[in-house]
Amino acid sequence: YWIDRERMKRKESIHNMRSDIAGNLHQDINTALNNINILSEIARIKAIKDPDKSIEYLEQIHTKSENMIIAMDDMLWSIDPANDSMQKTIDRMRENLDAVNNREGIHITMEVDQPVIALELNMRARYDVFLLFREALKSLAKACAVNCQIQVSFNRPNLIFTFDIQN
Repeated sequence: YWIDRERMKRKESIHNMRSDIAGNLHQDINTALNNINILSEIARIKAIKDPDKSIEYLEQIHTKSENMIIAMDDMLWSIDPANDSMQKTIDRMRENLDAVNNREGIHITMEVDQPVIALELNMRARYDVFLLFREALKSLAKACAVNCQIQVSFNRPNLIFTFDIQN
């Protein structure tokens, strides 16, 4: 009975975590779509009177919708049970790293220590680690870090990201 109860608690915990992430996604989508709707209405009104201002609103719509697509992709990726391992998270981090390198014309590399790959983080922690990593990449690109080495290590209980930046 006790073992079954603990198993059910774990299942419920995972279910609640995924429901929480889905709720956040719903809220983000709703906010983004409302913003896009308002901006498109303003752009439509301005199209005749002030075409330059209309183009500015269209650019904002494009940026907001692109950011929403990326956020939805990350969120849906994180709740997919097939991605419930640190190795999959590291692979996703490398995909983002390659995209930033290609888009920005910079050279960022990443080394991951073996103990990191063996970590068993819950879905929320892996998602948060991924988001922090993605934000760090954006910051490196904005800072024009032409060459950078990222070292990911684990020193219980901390997951450590070390950035060696050479401009």
